Amino acid sequence: LWYRGRTLLAAEEFTLDEFDLDCRRLFESALAGESAWEDLPKQLATVEPLGARQGRLFGKESPARIAQIRLQQREELLRIARGRNLEDSSQAREALLLVNRVLRINSEDAESLQLREKIEALHPPQRFTSSLGIELIEIRPGHFNMGSPLSEHGRRLDEFTHAVRISVPFLMGLHEVTHGQFAKFVAATEYQTQAEKTGSAFTVKDGAFQSVDGLTWKSPGFETSDDQPVVCVTRNDALAFCSWLSKQDNRQYSLPTEAQWEFGCRAGTFQSRFWGDAFEAGADFCVSRQQTSDLAAPQSVGSRQPNPLGLFDMLGNVQELCLSRYGEYPSQFVENPPGPGSGTKGCVRGGSWLSTPAELRAASRGFA
Repeated sequence: LWYRGRTLLAAEEFTLDEFDLDCRRLFESALAGESAWEDLPKQLATVEPLGARQGRLFGKESPARIAQIRLQQREELLRIARGRNLEDSSQAREALLLVNRVLRINSEDAESLQLREKIEALHPPQRFTSSLGIELIEIRPGHFNMGSPLSEHGRRLDEFTHAVRISVPFLMGLHEVTHGQFAKFVAATEYQTQAEKTGSAFTVKDGAFQSVDGLTWKSPGFETSDDQPVVCVTRNDALAFCSWLSKQDNRQYSLPTEAQWEFGCRAGTFQSRFWGDAFEAGADFCVSRQQTSDLAAPQSVGSRQPNPLGLFDMLGNVQELCLSRYGEYPSQFVENPPGPGSGTKGCVRGGSWLSTPAELRAASRGFA
């Protein structure tokens, strides 16, 4: 709790969103003796994350007052952003944080969108292509509310909302690893997946996720092609693939942590899906039998539109493995969380072409 308060109190105000600011006010009140320290955890738990606020900024204000507060915030944030030297990369990052705060209030703010476009044109994210042809893009630092608000449709109990800061940039694959890319790894190493060793793999059958005999990445129960995402692989299989590719390219590859995955999936948004709350509006972004009833298999990677960060198939197509193990979320602010230190299951995110709408949300969690 003290670490969270120290971080919020030391931060420059323009780097904090409304959720952070409300939490900081509670810490400041306790420091000033206006409230009791022992009451602070309960008070912090009552602060609504951005996704649950539905436009409410400070308490029970009138609509006219809310509009006035929003306008004042917008003008102040953009005034500071305009004063930054966008040619300088560090000042440009500060301006981008300010612009993104305005876009959280109004996602269609014209000046903010123009400023963001200018910043990204001056300082485009790094891109890299591996020796296997895997395209990766830089995901820049930021902070977000991980998990889901109590009001979110389809929410489960393991989605406790907590503030997370990603303080270092990282590279993330634009697409899911394909069948063809995994086949090159197997050909080079004669690797045997866990499904090939045990004679079974998990899939959705008769409406339930269960082990089915005879399924492997080579024979998953439907026709495959090289540009489809590879399936029937475990977390250990994926880590073996990453380890081999790291040696091939002399650079470190791994799976994303669960926090990195959700940060990348949300792409600066705070609704249940990066395209909005309505599942039905996601047909252009999500490979799902719920959207296209005649789907008989996963589709080629990149067959739908990407999210705002340029990442494809973050929801739907096939489930995505994370480095983090599955476990309870922390109850306080965390920075670059690796996930639980122990556990028998790995996190699985993003849902698949067979998932329900409730499973096809940015906060939805699974394990395998």
